[in-house]
Amino acid sequence: MLTDQMAGWERAIERGSLFHRWIHQESVGIDLADSVRNEDDAVLQRWWENWCSTPPALPEGTVYSEIQLSAPILSHRLVAQFDRLIVTESGRMHIADWKTGLKAPVQSVFEASWQTRVYLYVAVEAGRIFVPKVLVNPSDVVLSYWHANAPSALRAIPYSADEHERARS
Repeated sequence: MLTDQMAGWERAIERGSLFHRWIHQESVGIDLADSVRNEDDAVLQRWWENWCSTPPALPEGTVYSEIQLSAPILSHRLVAQFDRLIVTESGRMHIADWKTGLKAPVQSVFEASWQTRVYLYVAVEAGRIFVPKVLVNPSDVVLSYWHANAPSALRAIPYSADEHERARS
């Protein structure tokens, strides 16, 4: 039983990794028609159809795909691997994260997750590399999760200066 469960987890990780790779490749202009057409995994096919028919609502701006940023917090360093980071002309930052789990997404779970807190914190602290000579205002940073099984289910999660100060302490 455990072996079957492990095989299922491994397949889920492989599937999620391939889906993330497809999105990244699409973002740099690679034509994926043949790759998607030749994929025999019905779940991956459905996820891609969802991506194409109901893409996330993201702002225009400079797109950084699969980018890693880090920021100090107390005596530690936090590292975040963003699926996509968009910096708008006005200096606002929008983080996008793709989810491929099988469970239905629950907005409140994502809002309260450590991933959300870490991503928003790191974007503000490390964001100066994208918006030089300006401290990033936490209210100018937002995080959106897009779920492959429920592409319209989740809303953007805003950030605030109060939340950022609480994260610092």
